[in-house]
Order: sequence, then structure tokens, then C-alpha cells
Amino acid sequence: MSTKLEDQLTPECTGCSCCAGRESEHAVSENSDRLKFISIGTGTVIFLIAVIFKFSAAIELTLFLLSYLLIGGEVLLSAIRHIAKGRIFDENFLM
Repeated sequence: MSTKLEDQLTPECTGCSCCAGRESEHAVSENSDRLKFISIGTGTVIFLIAVIFKFSAAIELTLFLLSYLLIGGEVLLSAIRHIAKGRIFDENFLM
């Protein structure tokens, strides 16, 4: 029985070591990366719209908050979870 990585990979695999016979995990990872990219891109576009165009203060604040939540939402949620567990000063809280 061979234990080489090449023998463990499925024919559909592109050669990454992360899937080694677990195609569904690899697909979830790709979808997660795609969603992160879309979220960051959308947040950036909303931020640029708020900076470039002249809106009322309330609309600008809303656009800035929306872009902040789209881009940094995962860090914000992680910080809230850590604060709830009593770990206040970690890298997520500081970010």
C-alpha cells in the first residue's frame, strides 16, 4: 500500500494537498474564498462611492458602516465572541 500524496488524490483534484480524497471540503473552501473576494470587492466599491460622491452625512455614514461590515465583519464577529468568553485584549479586539 502506497502512502504517497499522489496516490491519495482523486482524479478531479488539481494537486493540492488539502483535499486528499475530500472533494466536498475543497469545494467549500473555494466557495468560501469566492464569497470573501466578493465581499471585499463589494465593500471596496461601496467605500469608494461614499468617498467620491457627495451625499448627506447620514447616507455617507451608512455607506461607510456597510463597507466596514462587509470587509471586516469576520474580525468583528470574532472579537465579539472572544469578549463574550472573557478574552478581551486579543488581536481581533485590537483590529
